[in-house]
Amino acid sequence: MVVKDCEIHNLRLRNSVFYSMCIPIRVGLVFMLYYYPIKEFAILFYFIALGFAYQLGKKNEIGFFGGKVYWPRMLHSLIYFAVATMLMFDETRDYAYMALAGDVGLGFLSHTKYHLSIIET
Repeated sequence: MVVKDCEIHNLRLRNSVFYSMCIPIRVGLVFMLYYYPIKEFAILFYFIALGFAYQLGKKNEIGFFGGKVYWPRMLHSLIYFAVATMLMFDETRDYAYMALAGDVGLGFLSHTKYHLSIIET
């Protein structure tokens, strides 16, 4: 696969958006849950999980910022659903941030793997 100049510009733009918006927002959610693991945040994470599941059901191959979907949406949906469920119970509420941190790591690794495979080919 040959990467054209316009595709390189698009990749650079998508990388900039990923590292300046996507990762900081997700890390912000992790810190929010670390410092404020309250039950009321569960609804936010249920909605996010449903959004991922809805996009998966539509078989939409375009991501939030307009690029090709390369990450496992089903896994994202399940992780956000698990985080929401963990927030509902006193025994697991304080650990919900760990599942979300795992999702950030998964996103970072799948982004890196995908973009390295494009550059190498």
